[in-house]
Amino acid sequence: MKKLIGFILVLCLSGLADAANGDAPGGKVVSIKSDDVNIFGILYDESNNKEKKKPALIFLHGWAPQNVRAGERGTYTAKKFSKSGYISLAVTMRGWPDTGGYNLCGWKQPQDISRVVDWLKHQKGVDPERIGIVGHSQGGQVALLTAATNPSVKSVVAYYPVTDIALWAEATDLPKEAIEGYINGVCAYKASQKTRSPVFKAKEIQANVLLLHGDDDKRVPIKHSEIMLKALLDSDKDASLHRVKNGHHGAYGKVWEGSEQRVLDYLKKNL
Repeated sequence: MKKLIGFILVLCLSGLADAANGDAPGGKVVSIKSDDVNIFGILYDESNNKEKKKPALIFLHGWAPQNVRAGERGTYTAKKFSKSGYISLAVTMRGWPDTGGYNLCGWKQPQDISRVVDWLKHQKGVDPERIGIVGHSQGGQVALLTAATNPSVKSVVAYYPVTDIALWAEATDLPKEAIEGYINGVCAYKASQKTRSPVFKAKEIQANVLLLHGDDDKRVPIKHSEIMLKALLDSDKDASLHRVKNGHHGAYGKVWEGSEQRVLDYLKKNL
């Protein structure tokens, strides 16, 4: 693999292409160059106020099978948040169509998303001082790691993130072959599990952080958010954890009702 240094950053926007392929309508396709891939995203600006600069949000999906368009679901959330006054960008991370490349368990993705942040700062209507990231599961992991990489990230909302890869290998409902092949295989390839673990990057995170985690999550136990919260607070960071009673992995079901409004309230105050 190419080293992550010595690259030339080239950014491009395809503002004439409308969202398609099942993505929420009304958005514009964007393509953002990051090393060996072009990050695919759908950009939404549904606010009636087109003059005032607005805060911007990047939405990151969780893990999905390799050939699934993992970012598609996030376009609907991005569009919904855009109606609340945000310029919203639903991104497909490295490893999934239509971005391509390989999913390396949070290794190169933070650098990719950091470049997305830098691109978004320069878009028309965006307040460059008010950029946040909302991520689910692996997207939450990448959001936290990106915030440790790029100080322009002012807020992070991480739903049930993996924060310590080694801890994940010890407690998860994933089958043994997935633990050995993915967690102890892919997640240790080229870079260490520790490098991919946000809990060890807490001191470098300048953003305020909201963690949301179900207390009955067997895929990524709530301990991941608990240790992340402690690491952030021990580093004098602005962080909080919302525990969802009886919540599982994935923000679905009655127990998660109201979580989007909680996030909107949080961002209104903190971004």
